[in-house]
Order: sequence, then structure tokens, then C-alpha cells
Amino acid sequence: MNERFRKALVAGLAVSLAWSLRGQFGHLKGAMIPGAILAFVLAGLSGKRGWHHSLGRALTLGALGFSLGGHMSYGKLFEAVSQAGSLGEVLKEFFLIFSTGVLWGGLGGTFLGFAFCEKKLGKSDFFLGLSLFLLWFVPLGILNLETLDRPLYALGLALIVFYNAAVKKSVNVRILTFHGMFGFGSAFFLSALLLHGGAQGLIPGPFRWWAYRDQILGFTGGFWIAYAAYGLAEPEEDDASVFGRLGLGIFISLIPFLCLLNVILFWHKKNLLPGFAAWLATAWSACLFLSLVALLRKAPAEAFRMPGLRRLALGAWFYAIPGISLLAIFKELAVFGPSAWQGAYTVFIFQNVILAPVAVRYFFRSLDSRDTCR
Repeated sequence: MNERFRKALVAGLAVSLAWSLRGQFGHLKGAMIPGAILAFVLAGLSGKRGWHHSLGRALTLGALGFSLGGHMSYGKLFEAVSQAGSLGEVLKEFFLIFSTGVLWGGLGGTFLGFAFCEKKLGKSDFFLGLSLFLLWFVPLGILNLETLDRPLYALGLALIVFYNAAVKKSVNVRILTFHGMFGFGSAFFLSALLLHGGAQGLIPGPFRWWAYRDQILGFTGGFWIAYAAYGLAEPEEDDASVFGRLGLGIFISLIPFLCLLNVILFWHKKNLLPGFAAWLATAWSACLFLSLVALLRKAPAEAFRMPGLRRLALGAWFYAIPGISLLAIFKELAVFGPSAWQGAYTVFIFQNVILAPVAVRYFFRSLDSRDTCR
């Protein structure tokens, strides 16, 4: 087993955890989790200075790119597949599942491609981003034309592919876009196929493993993108402190706050928290996470470059990932008690236990002689 394959396995495991956490919080805010975690692992396991210093940019664009897919619902599609008596009855659902994965992974992979681009980002790149914002935000965010999300995402993705082919000409963007599309397209399709086969009694195995669709598709898609990424050229370095503050702010402040807010609102809806207590918990959470943002703003620029980046990044990982995992577990346990325990919660714990020593030993271990990590 070569090193590139081992790194891709770790990335697959991390995205498997992230995608199942996504399901606990849902929609755009939940979809930020796999994008941020995949970006973190790609930068952290690379062993190269340029990849390390692209962490903040990758966290920002990775979270944004994957969050877009959170607008596309697919739960009912998988439900129809699991209940169908034969594959012929759900060919349309299988196509929609595959196309959802293609669009979701394509957008996420494209944004990661720009984050890890071997060429500097310029004004034309930001103009492209503004154009995409207007293309998607106006009809989906203002006009609420939700049924147009897939066509609009397909149009935007085609625009990005054309722009890269004609203007940017980045190999990293092209490869990560391609592997994002077909990696997650195949991951969604495989997960649906296993779910259908298992529901029909065609797939044996303990613990109904084939029913863990989010873990399966997260692992498959994460592995595919990571294996492609670790063969790419080293990204062009920008000012790591600028994007570092923004990206790590998203990772340790914005995403955990949105997840905690989701839990607080759920507890309030289930009458576990009265109105005043819910407002108090929200205000306390906001103060906590704003204080983390303030600490990042005060951090010296050296903290966002190797070797200081290793300490900062590991601290962010062990604060955010176990914390979000615990929120996902206690969201329903606090309301319904031990009877609400799910097999997915056991998997959360198992994945965190495996990833913890891997993070300590391998994340942000630079092979560059200029970055001596102690």
C-alpha cells in the first residue's frame, strides 16, 4: 500500500465522518462540514509547504463549495430506492441521485481546485465568483425558485469548466473538478445501489452495514478526490495569514456556532429549553465563538505559517471535530434519552478515535527542510 493510497484512506474516513455529521444538522450549514474537513485533511496530510499554507483558503472555499450542494435534497430519492421492488421502478431516482452527486462533488471539487490552485488567484477569478453568486443567490436565495437548484448549479458548473479551459488553464482545478464530479457521482450511485440491494435481502452482512448511506458515500467521494489531489502540483502560496484567519474562523467559530444553534432550536422546539433559556444559550454561544474570532485576529502572522501552523491547526481540529460530533450525538439523546441511541453514534465515536492519533502523528508534518516541526 503506497503512501498516496494511505493518505486517501484517511481522507475517506474523515469525509465519511463529516458527511454523516452533515446529515445531523442538514442543509447548507451541515454541508459546510464535509467541505471544511476534506480541505483540512488535504492540506494537513500533504507534507508540502504550499499545501499547508493553503489551509485557510481551502477551508474557506471548501466549506463554501460543498455548502452549495446542501440546497439539493436527496432523502426522498434514497427512500424510494430502498422501498422499490425492482431497479426498473426507480431508474429516474437513480439518475437523480447520480446527478446530485455529480453536481455536489463537482462544485466542491472545483472550489477546492481554486483553493489549491498552482496559479495565483487574480481579479478574473473573483469576477467569476461574483458572477456565480448572482447566478445562484438571486433565484435561490431571494426569489426562492428552489426547483431550479439543479439546473442552476449545472449551468454554474459548466461556466466554471469553460472559464478554466479558456482563461485560468489550471490543471489542479480541472482534475479536482473532474474527480469531484465522478467521485461523488459514483459515491451517491453506489450508496443507493447498496441500499436497494440490502433492502431486498440481496446483500448479507452484519449490522445492516449497507444502510449507512452517508458514511459510504462520504468515504467513497472523499477517497476519490484525495487520491487525485495528492498527485497534483504544489499550490501557489498567498499571504497565509489573510485567508488563515478567515478559514480557521469558519472552521472553529462559524460552523460550530451554526451546529450549536441548530441543537438549541431543536431542544426549544421539543420543549427541553424554554424560550428564555434558548435565547440565553444562543447569546452565550455567540459570545464564545466571537471571542474565538477575536483571538484569531490577534494571532501573529507566524501562527499561520509552518511550523507554527501545525499547533494552531491541531488545536482547531481537536476543538471542532469532537465538539461537533458530541453535538450530533446529544441533539436527540438529551430529548429522548438512551432509547434514541443510533448505530451512527457508535460510528462517530469509532471514527474520532481512529482519526485522533492520525492527526497528532501525521497532520502538518512538513517534509520541507525549512519547516522543522517539533
